Amino acid sequence: MSDGIEVVNVECTQLKSKYKLLYSSYHVSVCVNAADMKHAIELLMDAERWPEGVFVKRYIKPKINDTDFANAT
Repeated sequence: MSDGIEVVNVECTQLKSKYKLLYSSYHVSVCVNAADMKHAIELLMDAERWPEGVFVKRYIKPKINDTDFANAT
């Protein structure tokens, strides 16, 4: 990443797409210093930094509530 932000770790995981022939979805995670987080998010969400045709949005991991956890075990 540019602008003096040090990225420590990058992980890319392909997600399950509803229509596999039309698109692919990925979860990309990066580790940055907490002091740089706000600026890093601004840079990563800037459409001009990504290739044409790429749609980027923030990923919020779904919460697992107590009943879901109980049913999973």
